[in-house]
Amino acid sequence: GRWAAGAQEAMEAERLDFTQGIEARALFAALPFLPVEPEELASLRHQLRCWNPLDTPPSAFPGLAVHNGLHSAIRSFLLGLLATRAGDLAEAREALDQLSTAPASVTVIALRKGLAAALVRAEDGALAALTVLGVPTTELWFQTTVVSPFLSLAHERFLRAELLYETGRYAEALGWYGSIAERTPFELVYAAPAQLRRAEIFARLGDHEAEKAAYQQALTHWRDLPLHLTASASPSLP
Repeated sequence: GRWAAGAQEAMEAERLDFTQGIEARALFAALPFLPVEPEELASLRHQLRCWNPLDTPPSAFPGLAVHNGLHSAIRSFLLGLLATRAGDLAEAREALDQLSTAPASVTVIALRKGLAAALVRAEDGALAALTVLGVPTTELWFQTTVVSPFLSLAHERFLRAELLYETGRYAEALGWYGSIAERTPFELVYAAPAQLRRAEIFARLGDHEAEKAAYQQALTHWRDLPLHLTASASPSLP
């Protein structure tokens, strides 16, 4: 819940390693429950457009080497997500086209499917987006998913939970929300919003004990947030 502090850390990271920093900042800005000013969103999109990921040298550090050869695809993925958030669906489609022409790999295919679903959701609604996602079939090695916010496919899994919620498939949505933030520390940002959404579902189902428990879990994740912010920090989930 310490969003401003996290943004500042990402800015510092960008000064030390532009690639890791810009990817982290753009991924933060793509999170649907985090507030992003239009000017910040426009600036990030401009930086991504100007950045040539091919200039990024390969890393020998295992935690970063999982992204070797993927930065161009990650850039397209992030450009598409931010364009969708900004309502620029034409640029989002361009980014999706770029991903479609990228060398095929399990990761690239998964990123493409996640972006396609986000775009279809904006154009045609949740039910059509669920059709794009299809059944979960992507298989990635755990040792790579645990060290990467992209290879964990957290964005796609949270999106799936949201789509299930929006289409009234509450039992399935509860399972997906409940499993978030159990694969990698990079997913912790989803933990409190997922529990808040679970609380909403339990309230709709009339299970007020479960609603209270889910809400308390969300507050636990945000326990370091000042009290006056905690009370008003329920994300504006779409």
